[in-house]
Amino acid sequence: MPDGWRREKIEENDSIVYVDPSGLVGLRVSVLDLASTDPLQHWKDDEAKSQAEGKLPGYRQLRMQSTTYRGRPAAIWEFTFKGRARDFRAADLGFGRPGEKEYAIYLSAPRPNGTGTRRSSTTSGTASGCPRTADLGIGEPSGTTLMPTPRGHVTICT
Repeated sequence: MPDGWRREKIEENDSIVYVDPSGLVGLRVSVLDLASTDPLQHWKDDEAKSQAEGKLPGYRQLRMQSTTYRGRPAAIWEFTFKGRARDFRAADLGFGRPGEKEYAIYLSAPRPNGTGTRRSSTTSGTASGCPRTADLGIGEPSGTTLMPTPRGHVTICT
């Protein structure tokens, strides 16, 4: 993790959260007991439940699609929502094999000036500081990864 980030354990849902010094950028890693048979349907169900419960004010879906992560079935869900004082952009990657543990990696950060996060396009990953997609184990067609930077910004690697 970048310098200054702190680690928090959330007992009730077996999650670890990393928060930047400003308290605005967060990375959460969660473990569920059993993976769903369809990660994409899992996100669709979660999206519908979150909207029905009013958990994501100002919600707008940017992307939701099937992918793989290190050979496991996965789905990525990217969206924006309104926080108490600013707009946020988030990405949630869920993966696991049916009948085994399911993992979710969630990253959210403020949208600078309400315009979105900084976007870095790369093929090799070395010029922008973004890892190559293959290095992360994310299969096609995903190709997008949110990376926290040492200054607490978020780079979207495509």
